[in-house]
Amino acid sequence: MFPFITDPHPLQADLGKRLPALVNGPGLVLVTAPTGDGKTESALYAAHVLGHASGTEGLGVFLPTMATTNAMHRRIVEHVQRLQAAPIPVRLLHSMAWLEEGTKTTDDTLIANCAETVRISGEWLRGRHRGLLAGAAIGTWDTAALAALPVRYNVMRWLGLTGKTVIIDEAHAYDAYGHRLTERLLEWLGHTRTPVVLLSATLTGSIATCLADAYRRGAGHTTPITLAPTYPGWTFVDATTGQVTTSETLPTTRARALTMHRHANATPSPAASNTGQANPPRPR
Repeated sequence: MFPFITDPHPLQADLGKRLPALVNGPGLVLVTAPTGDGKTESALYAAHVLGHASGTEGLGVFLPTMATTNAMHRRIVEHVQRLQAAPIPVRLLHSMAWLEEGTKTTDDTLIANCAETVRISGEWLRGRHRGLLAGAAIGTWDTAALAALPVRYNVMRWLGLTGKTVIIDEAHAYDAYGHRLTERLLEWLGHTRTPVVLLSATLTGSIATCLADAYRRGAGHTTPITLAPTYPGWTFVDATTGQVTTSETLPTTRARALTMHRHANATPSPAASNTGQANPPRPR
């Protein structure tokens, strides 16, 4: 999948070794690791494993900002072109997507449909409420979160989401209302047996428990759990059995030692020397 990775990070190596044996259908994978430990490639690999086991061929990636979404869109386009035998439509979903260079050329693609080749109109996929129907959709978090609200044309959103493996990056980056919406979205994704991958560099144990429990609850497992995610590490929640598997704490290649030297004989500043004067002299 990733020919450019010759020496995988410990997180990537452990996920590639252990996850396929655990996955027999839909589920949720939570990846917690610092920046630079290969979370994106780990998520794409987990999405490939989950999608193959669940029968979901599409991919949906959702991030908190338009800037990060634009950068991820370029990476997903390269990933899809490298992985798919036949090209599939890739859509960038946010209000300023039309400003991003290259979005129109990646939308007007050819896909194989049975014995014939059919041209998918990029203009049709760029229409309102249709973006999630593309084979691969990359958008801001609200694009998916709106599906948890009673809004118009929600059937179109769910038609697109349930045929995909959903990746939510920066799962920690939302306020209390945003986290509640994410929980509600995960409940529905669990109910529809849609595979999910969550990524975070700073997710706390309490929030991780709420998100994983929401997915399990939607899948029909009402017994609460307490999740203690490892860092770096990953956790798999099986939607069929409700079983939770957490990896051990994995080493990181980005570990650094920080040495601090305290200078006790530093010369005090003029402002500090005047702090003891009750009534400092006033200039005349």
